[in-house]
Amino acid sequence: MHKTIVMVAVLGVFASQPAQADKCGTNKVRIDGLTHYHSPYEITGAAAGYDHDKFVTKPTEIVRTFAAFKTSFDAGADDDNCDGTPDALAQPTFVAYEIKAYRKDSNGNFKKPKTWKRADKWYTEASDDLDFVREADGVRKPRLDDSYSGVGTTWNRGHLAMKLHAERISNEAACNTHFFWNAFPQAARMNQGPWLDLEYWTGAAANKFDSVWIVTGPIFAKDQELQWIGDDGEIPVAIPQEAFKIVIRKQDEGQPPAVLAFIYPNTADFKKCATTSTREFGAYDHTPYLKTVAEIEEKTGLTFFNALDSEIRNSVVSAKAEKLWDIEPKFIAINCKP
Repeated sequence: MHKTIVMVAVLGVFASQPAQADKCGTNKVRIDGLTHYHSPYEITGAAAGYDHDKFVTKPTEIVRTFAAFKTSFDAGADDDNCDGTPDALAQPTFVAYEIKAYRKDSNGNFKKPKTWKRADKWYTEASDDLDFVREADGVRKPRLDDSYSGVGTTWNRGHLAMKLHAERISNEAACNTHFFWNAFPQAARMNQGPWLDLEYWTGAAANKFDSVWIVTGPIFAKDQELQWIGDDGEIPVAIPQEAFKIVIRKQDEGQPPAVLAFIYPNTADFKKCATTSTREFGAYDHTPYLKTVAEIEEKTGLTFFNALDSEIRNSVVSAKAEKLWDIEPKFIAINCKP
């Protein structure tokens, strides 16, 4: 039987963001005695001009392409941690998205985002695609909201595609990051610490380089017993031991893409990230978490950069960056400190 641990989580914590509307909309529907919360906005198809999984990640499972991201959701009872037992993880295997440069003000500076509000509830899915988690033995509350209920002092619904980045497309696109297609249980201090800081940094990198691409997701240790959130009767959601993020940008014609690959432990051993109005940057040292893409492939079973020529792909996945790219303060619209 699944090992269940204390189950607590709330919305990921993010700083002030721009918005075209004061609050994300929510449609409520009663299904089998439960209230489900659905997005009133279009959820299929990438925004015009965006190619979220440009470099092609494989394999894919249940795939959805939203305006702001592409997601591959764990498709059923397969053996995800190689312990000989089928697992339904109830979360994405990866999310891929493109970030384009943020708009500038009349002086050529990147604007500081404004205040925003998000949906009170996370959006749930009404299609049959997720029946494999809803219909598992013992499930009496067939929606992911219940599994994540509680206070988020330990586990957050951790966004993979950041709402702040999606605001660059539209408020409606940003609202649809608030979806279980785009979340997994993240330790609160990791989610609100270096993970958040790196998200801000990737937004600044997009400002400098015009576009960057992100591929990110959970890592489950092989041959280790899985831990879960979710009380009796709720859909169990597995807790990954680590999280990965790959940051990609184009280089000059004929050169392979520049790549940064990170693996973070999904633990509480971090300081929280606090927003600041100064132009200081670099609250966290991310270099200890730099890895090769090949290490992420070995840990996840995914392969990245399948759109590249095999020789170029091999060089990209085996290379390890020694430091983050230099980002000047003028490209930073928002930042944080521990």
